Amino acid sequence: MMSRQTLRDTLARERGPPSVLVVTDRFVGAEIASELTAIATVGVVTDAESVANRADGATPTIGDVTAVETLAAADATDADGAVVALTCDRRTMLVAQLLRARFGVRQVTVLVDDPDLCATFDGIATATVSEAPVLAAETRRQFEPTLDLTVRD
Repeated sequence: MMSRQTLRDTLARERGPPSVLVVTDRFVGAEIASELTAIATVGVVTDAESVANRADGATPTIGDVTAVETLAAADATDADGAVVALTCDRRTMLVAQLLRARFGVRQVTVLVDDPDLCATFDGIATATVSEAPVLAAETRRQFEPTLDLTVRD
């Protein structure tokens, strides 16, 4: 996991906070955007108004997340880094490629639904997070204390 200081160093600019774009169609993306506002200026690109409304402190752009025009309207060219968290791994791949190749975003982190696809993002994303193990560990952490572990006869 990348520390806040490492992220600051990675996204360092000559002046002002780094600019991060979160491209998402999910509430987890809104939560990521809200979390990143503590260390960066954050924009959210989404096709869901309900997601845009949950990204506290972030500047929303609502439109087709895979459209060059939507990403351009969100100032993707000026982004120091991006996080892509979409429901479909194929769309995640497309957006990550657009951000890197078309808009020159150097730091792109992706959330991948299918853990078997993580290697597919090598060379496109600078970091890949497989959400399945992260969610499984957190679910266990929350669930285990509530489980009655007494042995029954």
